[in-house]
Amino acid sequence: RSIKATEPGVYRVFVTKESDGCVFTDDVAITGADKQTIAVYPTILQSNDNYNVSVSMASPGSVIVKVYNAKGILMEEMSGTGNSEYQFITRLRDSGIYLVVIQTPSGMETHKIIVH
Repeated sequence: RSIKATEPGVYRVFVTKESDGCVFTDDVAITGADKQTIAVYPTILQSNDNYNVSVSMASPGSVIVKVYNAKGILMEEMSGTGNSEYQFITRLRDSGIYLVVIQTPSGMETHKIIVH
């Protein structure tokens, strides 16, 4: 079967075999952004579950990702340079609300993550 993706980013695909119900998963990156696209997912997760920060830019540049807890304490920092596509996969151990700050040459975006 086919799927049409209209936005650049990283997608998780789930395929279920009809014969035995077996589920296969894979991440697929769609590149070639006309504009900058940033995604943080999932935004609600269990402690120690992975979450993703996906950045797709029209041209190569640097990216800095900082994760702060509710008290404003920096919990993690990730960065990359020289690419137009970035995929950061990481996890948070403690329950709480976190702010993910993504800085690119085009500016800054913030996203919230809830860990329970």
